[in-house]
Amino acid sequence: MDLATARWLASAEAADALAVASDLDEAAHARAAAGDGHAVDPLVAASALRAARPGLEPGLAAAVLTQVRLR
Repeated sequence: MDLATARWLASAEAADALAVASDLDEAAHARAAAGDGHAVDPLVAASALRAARPGLEPGLAAAVLTQVRLR
């Protein structure tokens, strides 16, 4: 991760994207616990985040999803 991405992750814009990604991640894990074996799929997570935040650059979306998984 570069310094610009790390700084962006500390911004208010990133906080919103992180909150959305966290909600999506929790919902995916709930579906997985209910038996949906494909619920926790990285491509599905990326698509859902990009749909929720269409202006988010792919690299920033990847950084957000990584941070959510690390939490």
